[in-house]
Amino acid sequence: MLGWLADAVAVVHGLLVLAVLAGALLAMAGLLRRHRVWERAYYGLLAVVIAANVLTGDCPLTRWEQGLRNAYQPGSAYCNSFLGHYLPWLPIWALAWIGPVLMGGALLAAPLWRWADRRSHPPAPNAECVRESRIMSPPVPPELGARGQGSGGRRRAGGR
Repeated sequence: MLGWLADAVAVVHGLLVLAVLAGALLAMAGLLRRHRVWERAYYGLLAVVIAANVLTGDCPLTRWEQGLRNAYQPGSAYCNSFLGHYLPWLPIWALAWIGPVLMGGALLAAPLWRWADRRSHPPAPNAECVRESRIMSPPVPPELGARGQGSGGRRRAGGR
């Protein structure tokens, strides 16, 4: 039973790693900002991952999986990191730098894309500017009516 639970923790851990990786790439490409719910979910997940690593010094899921494997069969847990164990072909420098670089890029992507959006779409004029422009506009002559259009020289039937 503990072996299956350790495998389940490993699968969930792998899915979370993929979610963080995919979310970082989507955030840096600017695609995540179009979907506010997914963007908030991703940055919430990223905050939890960073907080867990800062507070514990290691990923809690890795320690949980290793503990379950040792409880199932003593001495069977791997000694290195999750990625180092399941992706042994990755070079050591990649294991040490890819995660922090992608997470840092994702954290910088949100404010940079918001800044770029603000520059490409200037804000609408505020109510004060609109009110002042109405005050300064010339009055519409009564013969033109409220819409600024005359009757066009035609009268309706009945002489009205």
